[in-house]
Amino acid sequence: SSFYVECLAFSPDGGTLAAGSDDGAIRLWQVSNGTLLQTLRGKGNYVLSLAFLPDGRLASFSQMTNAPSTDGALYVWRVSDGLLLLNLSVSGAGAKVAAFPSDGSWLAVGDSEYGVSVWSIGN
Repeated sequence: SSFYVECLAFSPDGGTLAAGSDDGAIRLWQVSNGTLLQTLRGKGNYVLSLAFLPDGRLASFSQMTNAPSTDGALYVWRVSDGLLLLNLSVSGAGAKVAAFPSDGSWLAVGDSEYGVSVWSIGN
């Protein structure tokens, strides 16, 4: 199957590359040899933002497919075994993009009506 890569993020040690795609999957690749390590999949589609947190967890923001608007979902994954640690629905006027600070304590979501919301997700 084919997919478009929407966003990329390197792990803190630079050894893993995460690729979020328009099929809702996050593929984790070993940088040194190109091996696909694992695929993570939430309930959303269009993975729009990715960020590795300092402790190696991976935060992702996806546009939802089953919502009437473009609501989104924030996921935080434990990369070592692919366990989903946090699933947070983000509703608003067409959530489009997200950003995470380096300490992983906040999520900022930009929407299609020029608004930005900030969420505390802990670390």
